[in-house]
Amino acid sequence: MKLTERTSLEGRWIIIAIDGRAPAKTAYDQQPHLVFGPSNYGGNAGCNDFGGIGLRHDGRWYGDFAMANQMGCAEPLSGQDAAVHGMLASGPTIHFNGADRVTLATAKHRLELGRAGRAVRGSGEAPRALIATRCTFRAVSGEWRIGRQVPALIVEGDLFRLDTACGTVEGGWQQLGEDRVRFETGRRTSKACPTAERAWNE
Repeated sequence: MKLTERTSLEGRWIIIAIDGRAPAKTAYDQQPHLVFGPSNYGGNAGCNDFGGIGLRHDGRWYGDFAMANQMGCAEPLSGQDAAVHGMLASGPTIHFNGADRVTLATAKHRLELGRAGRAVRGSGEAPRALIATRCTFRAVSGEWRIGRQVPALIVEGDLFRLDTACGTVEGGWQQLGEDRVRFETGRRTSKACPTAERAWNE
């Protein structure tokens, strides 16, 4: 099959099945999903957000072992995490069934994916380095944050989520130039937190 944008692995994918079974929703009550960029990947397979470096080559996905946050979850979420993380770092083969369905397979596991977001790079469009990344903020305006919960920015395809001690902000983003990005706030959720944390998270 000729490689085109319609058979590109880049973009956001919902995990439809793991080893032939529909997965449980993630700890955030979302569908487990993966996001692939031109040289990286990430997502949430059940318990922890994760991201790593990888690339598609000669019909396989070659990824390093992803970095992930360390929230503990019971089964089946912990098992889903382990299966997906291990598989993506084991050189799975890539089999397309049309433009919007793909199967990744190793000798041990099989992932069936359905496209949920456009390919992130089209003809003439530069790759976007933020895709499939997770960043934490250690300082803002010169104030260092040591020994406290740090905000984390997770970027997946055209969407972002900012997790702080006081809640979550979700929305879309756009690359405006080589070193300029615009974030557009959508949904906000709040939770109780100390006054000092509220001031830092404004």
